[in-house]
Amino acid sequence: MAIAVALLGKEDGDFLRPIGGIEKDWYRHICNLLLGNSREDFPVKDVAFLTYNYERSLEYYLTTAMKSSYNLGDERSAEKLRRKVPLVHLHGNLGPLPWQVGDSDHVPYGTHKGLLSLEEVRLAAESINIIYDDEIEKSAALKEAHSILRTAGKLVFLGFGYDPVNLERLKLSENIQSAIQIEGTAHRKTAKEIRGIRALLFASVGKGKCSSVNLRDYDNLTLLREINCFC
Repeated sequence: MAIAVALLGKEDGDFLRPIGGIEKDWYRHICNLLLGNSREDFPVKDVAFLTYNYERSLEYYLTTAMKSSYNLGDERSAEKLRRKVPLVHLHGNLGPLPWQVGDSDHVPYGTHKGLLSLEEVRLAAESINIIYDDEIEKSAALKEAHSILRTAGKLVFLGFGYDPVNLERLKLSENIQSAIQIEGTAHRKTAKEIRGIRALLFASVGKGKCSSVNLRDYDNLTLLREINCFC
């Protein structure tokens, strides 16, 4: 339960505000790419998110932005996001948000302030998987990720550590169906380290299935602004 307690204590809506100005707010940049002029336009870009993080800030941010932009309630925003923009936590997350499950057990976001109920902690702890858990390989989340990858035309790695175990679980060589373009952050990596990561990605995808691998010494926002990620 220690991991759940530590991470729940850091979930705070205030932390989603821009730090150092809008140029540091890559969540807002993603929202600007996805939100159209009306709810019927959402999402403007065809995209899915696969994450190894437990915390739920991205879905919280996107749902909150949709509520504000489209004048929707919590549950309608969450349902539209779920249907239109898959967001898969490959190692589980800190439990369902209130508007994702209705009256069922849930773990609120950003309301803890050090006051965690035992039930919230229990549910959050049961919803995460440690990286060496054997059950991860059999999980519905991983199967969904594989299905998404089979139709992908571009992969964009944001803030990814390129851990070989995490790459292996994606089974890129099995799931990538045609030549794919890969973009990714390699912030503060040396040229030698970047060459090693490129070689790992080419090997993971397989011969003839990767048209290009572009890794740049950028943070997430800079990469999103530099390239056309969602096309």
